[in-house]
Amino acid sequence: MRLKPIRTKRHRGAAAFDYALVLGIVMPMIGFTVWLAPQVMGQVYKMTCALLSWPFM
Repeated sequence: MRLKPIRTKRHRGAAAFDYALVLGIVMPMIGFTVWLAPQVMGQVYKMTCALLSWPFM
């Protein structure tokens, strides 16, 4: 029994799609995360301090 060779599809334009995805979605997400991260870390620090000091109040 002879098997047919598997044909591979060429994905032309996939690199352009990846580039647009990085510029349109990933970069703004990274910028938002860099802006928000210090605020979140400050809130986590305050919450941790409150939870640790609460029994001693």
